[in-house]
Amino acid sequence: MTTAAGLQTVVTVPARFRGPEGIANGGWIAGTVSEALNGADHGSAVEVTLHAPTPLETPLDLRQLANTATLTHGETLLVEAIDVAEEIEAPEFVPFADAARAELGFPGLAAHAFPDCFVCGLRAPGDGLRIFPGPVGDAELVAAGWRVPMTAADEGGSVPDAIVWAALDCATGWAHFGPGESALLGR
Repeated sequence: MTTAAGLQTVVTVPARFRGPEGIANGGWIAGTVSEALNGADHGSAVEVTLHAPTPLETPLDLRQLANTATLTHGETLLVEAIDVAEEIEAPEFVPFADAARAELGFPGLAAHAFPDCFVCGLRAPGDGLRIFPGPVGDAELVAAGWRVPMTAADEGGSVPDAIVWAALDCATGWAHFGPGESALLGR
């Protein structure tokens, strides 16, 4: 939820969008700050750096100035987004059926460091996104057959940027660790 407050915006991250217990999902907050930078019209790539954990259910200051957007809690810089001149390559295409089969190998089903994560956690259908990336055959690639829940789309049926960024964040993390391992992406 956002409300105008002078030249800045106050953002409060609902508890639903948590990653690790008590903090925002990094991808969700990165997408939120990125959207503040460019709105719905992304004319360039955006680089987002997570400087500190973003608390949930806490009023935070979101500021946009020129080609930078920042999210702060008091004097603490939490997130910074900047426009970058960079070409982004699409990942290798994986047919949906293969991606859905890959979910059976999702390491988080055996052991998950953040089982309540909004994106890759084992939450009830509709509460979380339930994206379970697993290895695709013998390739060094993970994929998931994401079925977008109605609760993730806006009134027009579009998926907000923050949800897309969240989906990409967790899948990227699971490409690098196995059951019981964890890491949090910072950029």
